[in-house]
Amino acid sequence: MRKRKYAFTLRLNERELEHLYKLMEKSGLNKSTLIRKLIMGYEIRVRQPKEYFQILNQINEVRSIISNIAFLNNKENQIPQEKFDELHGLVEQMSEIMRELR
Repeated sequence: MRKRKYAFTLRLNERELEHLYKLMEKSGLNKSTLIRKLIMGYEIRVRQPKEYFQILNQINEVRSIISNIAFLNNKENQIPQEKFDELHGLVEQMSEIMRELR
């Protein structure tokens, strides 16, 4: 059974309809959800592109690698070359994604 039992018709002019579709596209929300959120006074946020989340994941990987490097360096007083190579590769991937987002 539906949670919402009330429906209404909404009439818009062309400019208002275009604005509604732009908001839907930017937010990733459908018409009903978008209008309900606007009525309730919620801030409509722009949906982040998938590349944004790829970058966040890679940043977390870099953070983990740096922690491992620091731990190994403190423990053994030497940093393995493969750790630096792995870190360099991830940084290059992030740089490429950032260039694509421009």
